[in-house]
Amino acid sequence: MTGSGRYAVAVYAPVIATNRPAAMMAGAFASVVDLATGTARHIATGVQLAYFNPACGPSDRVLLTRAIGVDGERTDLLAVNAGTAEVESTRTIDAQLTTPAPAPDGDYGIAGGKLVKVGGSGALTTVATPAGQAFAVAATAGGAVDLVSVRGDQAVAQRWQGGRLAQTGTGPWNRLQLFRGPGGNQLVGDVTKVRTGLPDLRTLRADRQVRAISGQGHLIVERAAPQPDAVELTTRATHSGRAATGSIAAGGGHRLTVPLPGSPAPKAGPALALAETTTPSCAIPRNDPSIEPFQPSHNMVEWAVDQAVHDRLRVQRPANFLKTGLDAYQPQVSFPLNELAYGDAVPAQLMLAILAQETNLAQASWHGVPGDSANPLVSDYYGNRAPPANGSNDVIDYTKSDCGYGIGQVTTGMRVGDTVFSRPNQVRIAVDYAANIAASLNILIQKWNQLSLDSGGRMQLNDGDPRYIENWFLAVWAYNSGFYPYADRSSHGGRWGVGWFNNPANPQYPANRDRFLANKADAAIPSQWSYPEKIMGWAETPQWGWNDNGTYTKYAEPVFGNTSFGKLALPDRYQFCSPVNSCNWTVPADPCAPRNEQCWWHGSTTFANCANHCGTERLAFALGSAEPAIQRIYQRDCADFTGAADSYKVAPPLIVYTLNDTGKYNLGCSIGPSDGKFTLRLGSPPGEEVSKYAAIDLHQLGAGHKGHMWFTHVYPPNFPSGETNAKHQVVATWSPTIPFPYPANQRYDIVAHMPSHGGEWNTSKYYIFPDPLNDSNPATCQLDQSTGGADKWRYLGAHALKKGARVQLKNVDPAGQGDIDIAFDAIAFIPISGAGHSCGAAY
Repeated sequence: MTGSGRYAVAVYAPVIATNRPAAMMAGAFASVVDLATGTARHIATGVQLAYFNPACGPSDRVLLTRAIGVDGERTDLLAVNAGTAEVESTRTIDAQLTTPAPAPDGDYGIAGGKLVKVGGSGALTTVATPAGQAFAVAATAGGAVDLVSVRGDQAVAQRWQGGRLAQTGTGPWNRLQLFRGPGGNQLVGDVTKVRTGLPDLRTLRADRQVRAISGQGHLIVERAAPQPDAVELTTRATHSGRAATGSIAAGGGHRLTVPLPGSPAPKAGPALALAETTTPSCAIPRNDPSIEPFQPSHNMVEWAVDQAVHDRLRVQRPANFLKTGLDAYQPQVSFPLNELAYGDAVPAQLMLAILAQETNLAQASWHGVPGDSANPLVSDYYGNRAPPANGSNDVIDYTKSDCGYGIGQVTTGMRVGDTVFSRPNQVRIAVDYAANIAASLNILIQKWNQLSLDSGGRMQLNDGDPRYIENWFLAVWAYNSGFYPYADRSSHGGRWGVGWFNNPANPQYPANRDRFLANKADAAIPSQWSYPEKIMGWAETPQWGWNDNGTYTKYAEPVFGNTSFGKLALPDRYQFCSPVNSCNWTVPADPCAPRNEQCWWHGSTTFANCANHCGTERLAFALGSAEPAIQRIYQRDCADFTGAADSYKVAPPLIVYTLNDTGKYNLGCSIGPSDGKFTLRLGSPPGEEVSKYAAIDLHQLGAGHKGHMWFTHVYPPNFPSGETNAKHQVVATWSPTIPFPYPANQRYDIVAHMPSHGGEWNTSKYYIFPDPLNDSNPATCQLDQSTGGADKWRYLGAHALKKGARVQLKNVDPAGQGDIDIAFDAIAFIPISGAGHSCGAAY
């Protein structure tokens, strides 16, 4: 919230961005919200996803950062006027700048461990040296700059004012926080050793780290856990000390009007040009009914990992598995397990942790829940998540496609023309969670082997035994941000090893952070920890998932060391500081001054006696056991639709399915041929160059009647008085094959299937064209597609249909914002005698 209290500024990105160094450094969006009206306006794309971004001060001036370079060694500093929602200036700083703070006399921040003032051209002037590594900086209206840093086991609060830096107090290293708001700056936590009476600085007691405080400091938020439709909160009133736990529903207030990716963004800069490349770079396509992976439940994933790490993942997949046309195979025969240097197995909990962080244990698109099939999960199929597009649905740039597939985000070998894998194996990686786990496990082993066998010498943690989870800290570091071999050192000034981005000493992560998932709500803010810290957190604290009976489950905890007190033994924040990367842990304010390639680390280090302290795997499934049954969220709708409930019925219904080749339905329901033709037309007019953009937000789902449907989101028309959207329009058409001879006035009750999930638009407008020779005045029926989680049929009305009759539904509506699902599922045409049913009647 800005100093005036009138605006809030938000920086946000898809959660997958926290697994991509480039996206963390420059892949987030920023918007300003008018707190009186709820109006949100987009202000910038491609900003840093970091705990200190955005930075507000005593006025409505806001600072945003963008990290530049391989490891974020340079910084763009954007100055924003929240009142006008405009970026007023951008300065490039030749240093890693963290914790910026706008003040009445200029802009401050931390660079090279120093408190610096940023000049108009981006030049830095050092004004003071904090006591330790600073993690919070905030200015006051009176011209003071407060900061808090970590020095050893202490948090040190200081104030810079009048040309001098003075200490204002100390506290435990993780129990003293600095917040700012309209009421001034506030030190929160163990404040027994903090001076009182300073202008614009209050103290608030708290017995733990807190998430936020209210603007005037009357309420502390101790816990904030986002849910799908609410935020669960634990709060404490600062005056009375009264605690309350509950949830706030996500609704009932003003609807935010910030344009979503793919919508026009005011003041967002020049329009992005179309990419020259028009051929997909990723080997396995989207929206292909032959490529529809099955979404496993957590028990299936844990079983596959337990088997895979011990080379027992040999479940037999039949020919034409999931209707892919593949020959029969076994996952670890298609992807033989790589030999592991200095040991025999990857710990199961380590592999599960990587899958949890990368994809939440999902093989198919996140639109599909366990028990569904869906499009392949691809990290960036269209190349529109990298800068400058940053998620815009109006951009396709296949040159920037990431092509990470499935539960393990397998990228290597998954581009068009790659020869690492055969075409059948590429398909297996995309559709089969077990095959994907077998392939991604090998990638992790390759990282361990790179560190262990590099020509520069073995990079080893503790005793180097791969049985211990903690000994993989460097390998998962390299798994995320890469390893720079010794043989290539001449290209990097003689340096090699692992980079600065994931070093726990990097000040882009708060120095007062506790271990990841010490508070389970940490999962909502994963950008505050380095990747290996997150993996160790998921290994220590298993991820939860749904069961089919509405309860939750989780994969097994590791076997903890005898003296570990149920925790993994993690490295110190400065564990990877040594002369090889110009890092000196004895200088807490600035251990690694260069902030560039010189901070790359290599070597061996010890932080635990693994025989007593380290964790090992715990198998939940016996080796050689059978693949467990799926734990569905929604039951399949495999029931035959006979129209028996229609009292006007005189003949069997005609059913038009969403695939003309019903042999591609892959969930196992018994299904006959479609009684007509189903088509999807993209763009307006369809077939034009811009029509390809509609495919970005078009999704297939193994749900609905008999296990296949399509859905997209509802978008507004391009013009206020129009009815079309050039880039995002999707029109579905169901055309029944009217039997010959054609009765002159045969009436049909038309019934549309509403899926249990994937359709939510409450004003879905179906157009019925009974006579192809008279298209100018179609009948309409408006339905609410929400079903409360159950598959249902609803009447569209009764009509006399002639040969060529059809029903259409499109995703364009003036109220659409690109965020609510609209589904295209099967439609039945029931021959009737009599009046039939009216629009909206329940079947």
